[in-house]
Amino acid sequence: MVVPNQVPTRNGGQAKDIAALNRTVQGVVKPTITQCCMRQLYTTNDQSVIDSAKLFERKRCGHHDLERPLSTLECLKSCVDPKGAGILWKGICEFEAILSDDQKVTFHIKRSQARESPPDSNDVMCLTAEIDRSANRKARRLLSRNLHTQSKPSLLAMASAGPQAGGTDDKFERLQAEDTVVSLNQLCTACVRFTETSKLLQKFSRREKIKHLEEEVLGLCSAERLKAGYLDGCHLCTLFWRRADGQHLLRNDPKADSRQLEVSLTATARDASGEGDTMNRLPFIAATGSLSIRLINPDKTRPRSDPRSIEAYLETNPSLNQNILGKLEEPISSKSDVKLSQIVDWYYQCTERHMKCTGFSSMVAPSQQLPSRLLDLGDNKLRLECDVQSILDLRYATLSHVWGNDPASYLQLKEATLEAFKTEVPFDAIPIKYKDSIRITRALGIRYLWIDSLCIIQDSPKDWTTEALKMAAVYGCSACNISYTHAPSEEPAKRYLRDPRVNIPCKLTAASARPSRLSAFGVNHLWSKPLPPAAVVVQPVAGAIHGSWSTEAYRRVCSLLSRAWVFQERLLCPRTIYYGHDRLLWECCETFNDEFSGPMPYVPRSKAQIYSAFSGVAQDQTLASLLGHFDGQWKSIVNDYRSCKLTFEKDRAIAFAGIASAIQSQTGMTYLAGIWKETVYLDLLWLRPGRGSLCCQLSPDYDVVDYGLSTIAALRSKETVYHASVLSFEHPKLPAELDALFYDFDGLRIRLSTYKIPAGLRWENDVVQLMPHGQPMLPNKLDFFPDYDPRTAMKCTLDDLSLNVNKELPKNASIILLVFQVYHEGIKGYRFSGLVVVPEESLSGRDGSWKRIGVYTFDVQGPAASIEVVLPFDFESREPDEVWLK
Repeated sequence: MVVPNQVPTRNGGQAKDIAALNRTVQGVVKPTITQCCMRQLYTTNDQSVIDSAKLFERKRCGHHDLERPLSTLECLKSCVDPKGAGILWKGICEFEAILSDDQKVTFHIKRSQARESPPDSNDVMCLTAEIDRSANRKARRLLSRNLHTQSKPSLLAMASAGPQAGGTDDKFERLQAEDTVVSLNQLCTACVRFTETSKLLQKFSRREKIKHLEEEVLGLCSAERLKAGYLDGCHLCTLFWRRADGQHLLRNDPKADSRQLEVSLTATARDASGEGDTMNRLPFIAATGSLSIRLINPDKTRPRSDPRSIEAYLETNPSLNQNILGKLEEPISSKSDVKLSQIVDWYYQCTERHMKCTGFSSMVAPSQQLPSRLLDLGDNKLRLECDVQSILDLRYATLSHVWGNDPASYLQLKEATLEAFKTEVPFDAIPIKYKDSIRITRALGIRYLWIDSLCIIQDSPKDWTTEALKMAAVYGCSACNISYTHAPSEEPAKRYLRDPRVNIPCKLTAASARPSRLSAFGVNHLWSKPLPPAAVVVQPVAGAIHGSWSTEAYRRVCSLLSRAWVFQERLLCPRTIYYGHDRLLWECCETFNDEFSGPMPYVPRSKAQIYSAFSGVAQDQTLASLLGHFDGQWKSIVNDYRSCKLTFEKDRAIAFAGIASAIQSQTGMTYLAGIWKETVYLDLLWLRPGRGSLCCQLSPDYDVVDYGLSTIAALRSKETVYHASVLSFEHPKLPAELDALFYDFDGLRIRLSTYKIPAGLRWENDVVQLMPHGQPMLPNKLDFFPDYDPRTAMKCTLDDLSLNVNKELPKNASIILLVFQVYHEGIKGYRFSGLVVVPEESLSGRDGSWKRIGVYTFDVQGPAASIEVVLPFDFESREPDEVWLK
C-alpha cells in the first residue's frame, strides 16, 4: 500500500493508520513510500520523520529524473494508474454503484471535501472509518478487491479521485489508456431517444418547412447520466457536457443525479459562413440554416449565463468544412502510431506537389552547407555519422526542442564522448522527445537526423560557433523539421492527450423518409417523391470549423515557440511538423494543415505568408514593388523575433543570423545590424514603446518596435521626393570576417548621404518640442488649424522614455533627413521624417560620429497644406551632407 508523506509525521500514529487500513481492505497492508515523497521529507530536515519513513518499503515511482519531485497527489496517482487508463476511477464507480442512497450521499460529501482542499492522512482515515461504518459487506468486499488488484492504489488518491473542480483528471482523455482510439458518432440511449423524439430535428433532416426562430424544448437526462454518457463514449453527450461546463452542473445542483436536464432547440436562418439573417427577418431554409441547441440551466438562482450552445447543420450544407466530416475514429493521443500515417501523407503530398517547398532549400541555403555530423538511424541502432559530405543523395530531418532548466541532464556530445558516439549512441539514455523524433524520421523513410545536443560538440566553443553560423543551411536543407512543442518540465502534464469528440462534429443518422402530398384545387390526390432526408451534423461552434494559428496564442501554450533559436528554425526549414501538443499541425511554404480540419484558409505570419521575404526580387520589379513585398514582411519578422526568449542573451544576434543570411543571399541586399543598406531610410524610422535606451532593433529587451512611420513612408514610396542613402560602412572585423555583420553589431558605423541641421529640444509643458535651427516650425498658433500649433506640428519621440519634465534634455542635438514625400493624389500635402542625433562621445573624445536619440516627423495634409511654411532642409539648392552614424 502506497502511503503519503504525511503518514510518517503523525507522531507515532502510523500503527493506528495501518490498522485502520487493514480493517478496510480485510487483509494485511505493507506500507511503501514513493521516491518523490521521500525527497519532500528530506527538505524538512526532520531526522526523526525521515528515519520513520525509512522503515517503509521504497516505491520506485520513476520520477527521479525530474528537477523537482512531483506533488504527493500527482506522484501517487501516477503510481496508481501509470498508463492513465482510469483504473482508480473505474474502481470507485463500481464501489459507488452498490452503495445505498444514504451511503452515496455520505461518500460524495467526503470526496467533495477532499476535492476542495488536498486531502491529508486524516482525510484518508476519515474515509476509511466511514467505509467501515456505512458500507455494507458487499461494498467493503468490492473495495477490498479493487485495492488488492488494481495497482495497489492509496486511499489518498482514492479520496480525491474523480471529478475535480477546474482540474483535468475528470476529463475523458485522462481516464483512458494512451493507445485508446475513440469511435465517433456513437450515441447513448438517452441521446438516441432525444434525436428520435425531437420533431424539430426530424423536420430539419427531412428539409420540411420550419418557421424562423421556431423552438422546441425536450428532456434529455440527469447531469449524472450526462456525465456517464460523456465518459462512456457518447459523442453528443460530450458536446453537451463540455460546452455546458458539466462540472458546474454537478457542483451547483443538489439533485444532479435525479433532476432531468432540458434541451432547447431553435431554428435560425444564419448560415454556416456566418452570414445570413442578422435581423431575424428572412425565412428559414434548411439547406443553409442551422439549429441552435443548448442545455437549459437548471439553477436559475445562480448568477451565471446559460450553457453555451452547439450548432446543427445538414451534412449537405455547402458552407461546412468537408475535411472534418466523415471521420469514424480518432486516437486520444496525438503521439499515437495511428497518426504517423497522417504525417507521412502530409510529407509526400508536399514533396511531390509543392513547387515552392521543393525550391525553398536552394533559396535559403544556396551554398548547400551541410552539418558536420548527423545521427545515423540505420542498422537498428543509433550512431554518429561524421563523414556527412560523402553521403550520396542525402536526406535528413531536424529536431527543434526546448532544452529546459537542466541542460546538463541531457545526453550530450562532448570531446570525451565523440569517438564512442561514432560507434553507438546509447538509445536508452536519450529523452523521450529524441525517441519520438527518431520514430517519425524512420516513418518518413529518412535515415539521418540532426539534433543539436548530439551533433554539436557542446564543450567546444569553436565547434559551436562554426555550426551556429550554418543554421540557415542546416535547417534550410532539412527534408522535414520536427518541432517538439513543450519543455521537459511539461511532460508530466501529457499535453498530447485530447478528446477528438470535442473537435470533430457528431453526425446524426438521417431521419426516416416519409412521403408528402401535394394539394391541387383543395383535393389531396397526388403523392410526390420528396427529397431524401439528410444527415445532421452537430458541432461545438457555429460556422464552418477550420483550424486556427496565431503566433502569439500558441506561444502561450507551446513553450517551444517562445524561443528565439526555434523562431529561426521554423522559418528556415521548408516544412515543419508540430508535435507533442493536443493536435498535429503541419506547416510548409504553401499550406498550414490541422490534423482534424485540414488546410487552414488563412494563417497570418505563417511561412506561406512571409514566403515573399525569402523569394527575392525579380528582374522586372521596381524599388516600389520591392517595398510592397518585402518591407512589411521584414518588420513583422523582426517584431516577432524580438518577443522571443533566449537562455543566453548573448545569442540574440547570432540566433537571427541565419534568417538575415538567407534573405541577403536571395535578394542581393546588404544586412547591417538589423537593417538593410538599400532601405536604410525606412528601417531607421522605428519608435520604441518601452523603457531605457535602444541601440539597435535586435535589442535584448523583449518589447516590440513601432514601425508606424516607416510603414506610412513605404506605402507612399511612389511619392518620395528625396531619401537618404548609405555611402559606405565600417566594422572592426571587416574584411577579415565577412559574416561579422550577422552576429556582431559592436563598432558598426554607417556613412549616410543626407541633410543635417542643428536643432533644439525643450519641454513645452509635458511635451518635447523639437525646433529646427532653434525655432518652432510654426511660430504662431493657428486658430483655424489647431492641429498644427507649435506643440504638435513637428512630432518628436525620444528613445529614452524615462525622461520627464524634471530631467534635462540632451544638448547639441541635430536632426537628419531620411525621407521627404509629397502627396499629389487624393489628400494633398507633404511629410518629412528623420532622426534626432547628438555627437558620439568616446574615451578618445569625439570621432565625428553621431548617435541616434530619437525620431521626428512633420506632416501637413488637406487644407493645411496651403499654409506657407519655410522648410528647414534646403535639399533642392545644396548638396547633401555626409554623416557617420553609430
